[in-house]
Amino acid sequence: MKTILLLIPALLILMSCTGANTPTYKIVGTVARPRIDLTAESNDVITAIHVNEGDAISSGTIIAEQDPTLYQTRLDQSLAVRDRLAARLAELERGPRPELISAARAKLQGTVSNLAIQEREYSRVSRLVTDKLASASLLDQALEHKDLALAAHDQARAELEALLAGSTTEEIDQIKASLAEAEALIHTQQTLLQRLHIVAPRDGTIDSLPYETGERPLPGSTLAVMLASQLPYARVYIPEPIRSRIKSGTIATILVDGITTTFQGKVRYVSAEAAFTPHYALTQRDRSRLSFLAEIDFIDDSAAAIPVGLPVEVRFPELDTNADN
Repeated sequence: MKTILLLIPALLILMSCTGANTPTYKIVGTVARPRIDLTAESNDVITAIHVNEGDAISSGTIIAEQDPTLYQTRLDQSLAVRDRLAARLAELERGPRPELISAARAKLQGTVSNLAIQEREYSRVSRLVTDKLASASLLDQALEHKDLALAAHDQARAELEALLAGSTTEEIDQIKASLAEAEALIHTQQTLLQRLHIVAPRDGTIDSLPYETGERPLPGSTLAVMLASQLPYARVYIPEPIRSRIKSGTIATILVDGITTTFQGKVRYVSAEAAFTPHYALTQRDRSRLSFLAEIDFIDDSAAAIPVGLPVEVRFPELDTNADN
């Protein structure tokens, strides 16, 4: 830990003296851009990669594709269920076909005729038994046949009445609920299918492509890394002695290695936590070596083409002016 603390000032903070030993702080760091990790939704095989590392792409560009066979099959099944339920709902709402009603009436008429025959037969056998011309078992058979004919008649009449009454509200509501469930499942399957196409969410540059065509990534694995196309920012560490005077909106001057132009910047973020070791665990001398992560946006449009990773040196004119006074 002591070794790390000793390296922080040497790597991140440069101090020089101007005039009568007035300290001027120079903070160093690197150029960075927003990083976008595009991950895999499933472990299906990568079937195509349409870009190369370093390519500048626009929002909506398809970067890679995964095998859609499994999700397409599930979607087809859901579509078939949806169509079946929709047809059933239309049938219930339309009501029975006329030919079904005619068939039910004919069936009922047939049961009426059969019931009349069985009733007459039962009456005949009953008289024979009374006159002791037939056995009681024959009367029992005639009664059974009459009861069966009566049951068939009642069933046919109930079927006809159901057809004439049409579908109930409860039946229609049940089918509608099942249809809504099927539609939701289709939407889910379509979303999962679309996510097999890895699409750029914004304009940017392809920084890294960790996988090759034919590989099978784990769900959540990074398939591509993009750097957003926007003005870069300087990622630096602010030394503890001036941390209290640096806040969001503080103006900075940024010098980039290899570029003679000086760029203007504005502090966007300063970490509330010191790097590495908490201040209360250090002596006053060691606390002065703490640093706080900061991100400083370039505000000059001319900085748009600056590559990431270049070293920068940041100064705060406001602090230098106060120091000179």
